[in-house]
Amino acid sequence: MEERAPDHLELQPAGGAAVAAEPAPAPRPTVATGARPTEPDRARLRYWVVVASHFVVDLYPMFIISLVASLQHRLALSETQAAVIISINGVVSGLSQPIFGWLGDRLNTRLFGAAGLAVGALAISGIGWAQTYWQLLALQILGMAGVGVFHPVITAVAGRLAPGALTGRLGGRSARGMGLAIFFAAGVGAGGFVGPIVATRINAVGPDGVRWLLAMAVPGLVAAGALWALTRRVPHRAGAAESRADGALAAVASERDRWLAVGLLFVSNTLRFTVNLGLFYLFKRLAEERLGAAGTAAGVASLHGDALAASQIGMGVSALLIGRRLAQGHERGAMIATGLLAAPVILLMPALSGWALLAAAFAAAFGFFGVIPTSISLAQRLLPHATGVTGAILMGGGWAISAAGPILAERVAGAWGLPAAFAVLAGLMASAGGAAALISRRLVRAASTLA
Repeated sequence: MEERAPDHLELQPAGGAAVAAEPAPAPRPTVATGARPTEPDRARLRYWVVVASHFVVDLYPMFIISLVASLQHRLALSETQAAVIISINGVVSGLSQPIFGWLGDRLNTRLFGAAGLAVGALAISGIGWAQTYWQLLALQILGMAGVGVFHPVITAVAGRLAPGALTGRLGGRSARGMGLAIFFAAGVGAGGFVGPIVATRINAVGPDGVRWLLAMAVPGLVAAGALWALTRRVPHRAGAAESRADGALAAVASERDRWLAVGLLFVSNTLRFTVNLGLFYLFKRLAEERLGAAGTAAGVASLHGDALAASQIGMGVSALLIGRRLAQGHERGAMIATGLLAAPVILLMPALSGWALLAAAFAAAFGFFGVIPTSISLAQRLLPHATGVTGAILMGGGWAISAAGPILAERVAGAWGLPAAFAVLAGLMASAGGAAALISRRLVRAASTLA
């Protein structure tokens, strides 16, 4: 066996005692023997891969929503079928989230996040090949189930990694809240903004341009592989830190009171999601009204896509601003204010056009989305032993019920006109702020002491 050279050598000169030599310098790290990344480095890498994967997965739902006018023309869909196409996104995504969120907790696995991304990318990118309404619906259901499976698992990963990945000023006033804000801004904001642009521009290539969307499955498959490689060993169950946090909060409020607060957050989020999806449908109706009988299906899809893109930018910007500036303990006030202030903006939309309408779509997003990451961060702190389940409830449960938004908007618009439909959504927006007002201020402040 080869002996290891000593770190400290003694040299024997010719005429005297031993003289201590300087310790041998440590070898420089090389490609083969370089130092391993530290735990913060690994946390940062994992976190930013998670953020990038959310950008990719949120491209796909917007393909369907932004092309609904074109698909309606291509497949001869009725107005009710078009509303169902928009609504089904929330139903399927919402119902799949609690199921696979619970399974992920039960089996202690992150597999569902990467698998959901891969399935969603393949199915939704193939919508251009559907020949009938039912084929389109089948691809959409499969794809949105994949998108839904992704969210509770990877949102829990983002919340767990954020405190270790976002240090210093980047973490803002709440590292977990800022981490989730960045995560959602990358998905709903950036991915949701790019999705309609990509889809409508590919669709405009020619009569069968929508079929070229199939190439967009490639980014999803690549992201799914990276996600699985880097997140499969991120702990899933609550660790010692979460258990201590849960015990500290239990001394202030019972678990029943904390679940009640999460229930009110769920009601508020559900109303916001309902407004979100209802507006997505009404933007299409506004585009048809603005262009009139002379408007082409591609022209309506393009104008509809611009309104959607403005909303998506607003969703990303609002999540980042609120996540960055809002200190823990003040979430309740922000939820109340955004609901009440966004309501009149929505009420005015039927009278607006051009850049004014796009500005209103941007501003309304502060109400129907800006505080969503904040609400999930608060719920995770209220119930630190159940972060996956709370995320699934606040996102998936809310999305499933909010699928009624486009159908409600379509029925009201058909019976009483577009202004009445926007007025109903404005009322729901104000009600979301009212639901937040019922949450205990004392409990929110108690949760502010937890990371």
